[in-house]
Amino acid sequence: MALGTGVVAAVAAYLLGAVPSGLIVSRLVAGVDVRQYGSGRTGATNVARAIGWGPAVIVLLADALKGLLALWVGRLFVGGAVDAYPFVDAIAGIAVLVGHNWPIYVGFRGGRGVATGIGIMLAVSPVITVAGVLVAILVVLLTDIVALGSVASAVAAVVLVLAAIAQGALPAGYVVLVGLGALLIIVRHVDNLGRALRGQERRIGLRPKVAAALRRAVAGGGRSGA
Repeated sequence: MALGTGVVAAVAAYLLGAVPSGLIVSRLVAGVDVRQYGSGRTGATNVARAIGWGPAVIVLLADALKGLLALWVGRLFVGGAVDAYPFVDAIAGIAVLVGHNWPIYVGFRGGRGVATGIGIMLAVSPVITVAGVLVAILVVLLTDIVALGSVASAVAAVVLVLAAIAQGALPAGYVVLVGLGALLIIVRHVDNLGRALRGQERRIGLRPKVAAALRRAVAGGGRSGA
């Protein structure tokens, strides 16, 4: 893969990643700038806090699509040269994450890269993607803190990719993409991790709702059994 091709792929991926999905959706749906609320980020979690979970799901899907498209576009530059995929995926994947986290269009104030990372991993391995999302869901259910689930999923992705490489299921070159990608996501969550350690990180209130639903299910089962 030529150096010039790599530069073009990186620029294209960055500009795609820099499209501020959260800001666009929040303005279209509620007429607000999501960066004026909560964490000041443009990601799905902050959109959920600002205007609700419905718009947040749209943002999550849009941000994930950016990661998926970035890798697909990058692969177009190398055609059928499958051996070059790990290299071009690393270039496009890191560039789209940087674009999402530090978008040039809106003063470099973006998100944390989790949803975009999901899209990237979908292009690399759907199985690992599903496993990472399940890890995130489990951690959020246990802790009620989205940031901890996000970081756990990034770490899980690294571990699972290393395992896949060891088994010959993925080329060794993917360690660069996943390692640097996970590092970018974790760095963007350093403030959250610090607050979580101090017991100050905001909880989403999901765990009490899940516990209440389980209690209702158990009570309903007991009545039906009686």
